[in-house]
Amino acid sequence: MKTLACVLAAIFPSSMVNILNIHKRGLKLGTVTPMDQVLWRTHAIEASLTVISSRDEVEELQKE
Repeated sequence: MKTLACVLAAIFPSSMVNILNIHKRGLKLGTVTPMDQVLWRTHAIEASLTVISSRDEVEELQKE
């Protein structure tokens, strides 16, 4: 279980950093490319699923 928590703890910040990098690139260029939009959505979904799955794992552990 600790391994899963470590993996999730690494994936979430990585996704957030990527989202911020895409946002900064969009601000610098003045527009966001379609590819950046796809990447942003992918990282946003990944980050949200990471939070949801980690919350579910914590709830299961608390039940035991």
